[in-house]
Amino acid sequence: MAIQFSDGEGITVSLDVDTYQFPNSDEYWDANWLQVRGTVTHPLGDWRFRDPCLATMELAQLAKWAANVASGETSTLCFFTEPCLSFELLRLRLVFHMR
Repeated sequence: MAIQFSDGEGITVSLDVDTYQFPNSDEYWDANWLQVRGTVTHPLGDWRFRDPCLATMELAQLAKWAANVASGETSTLCFFTEPCLSFELLRLRLVFHMR
């Protein structure tokens, strides 16, 4: 099941877990690292990515952050171990960072 963010003006970001990066690993971090598929829709062009950018516990962190934002709480920044993905809420507009 994907998580989707929208700014209400035609920009959407959808993230879905594809698989574990290392499904047979016994090492804690490797065993919890996720391959994430993302789709970005933007008026200037759409794009897709697949990247091991979240760990399982970070996926729970993202879900909690999204629920807080949806309920009006002021939690503005959500970042993870891998610096290539983060979310920031600016004046009720979602800013998506993918490096």
